[in-house]
Amino acid sequence: MERQDKVRFKRQQAQLALTAGRMVKQGPGMTALYTLITRIASRQAPCQKTNIRHPAQGETDVSSFKGQT
Repeated sequence: MERQDKVRFKRQQAQLALTAGRMVKQGPGMTALYTLITRIASRQAPCQKTNIRHPAQGETDVSSFKGQT
């Protein structure tokens, strides 16, 4: 039963990514929505342990400065 749920979840994720991808093609204003959707989707994924976040243009990546004084 657990495996079936995982498969269903992965299919749902793929479908979400596809629809978000189509939205991006429609216009430049949709890219913000796309990043929001993908961020929410990656946050909900139980199997995904690494969260690589790319800083936006002009934004400094704070995670690289951790531990430095």
